[in-house]
Amino acid sequence: MDLTVVSYAVHLPISTAPTVWVACTLSRNGRVFLGDVLRGDEKLADAVNRLLNRIRRRGVMEREQIPPVPPQGWAAPAAPRA
Repeated sequence: MDLTVVSYAVHLPISTAPTVWVACTLSRNGRVFLGDVLRGDEKLADAVNRLLNRIRRRGVMEREQIPPVPPQGWAAPAAPRA
């Protein structure tokens, strides 16, 4: 295996872990962060935080609602032939 592939394979989990940690932290503490970024406008910070949380939860819910196997159709019993 090429050394470049090995370095990418090592770099990927090392860089993914802090990215996920920062995303989770900002998601939990989004109101405080947005209040600071929006210069103390708490009403706008609350609105943006609710919107971002709703978008994040909607994506999770849509993934959970898709069955892994498509549902099998139900067929009514055929009428007896004369």
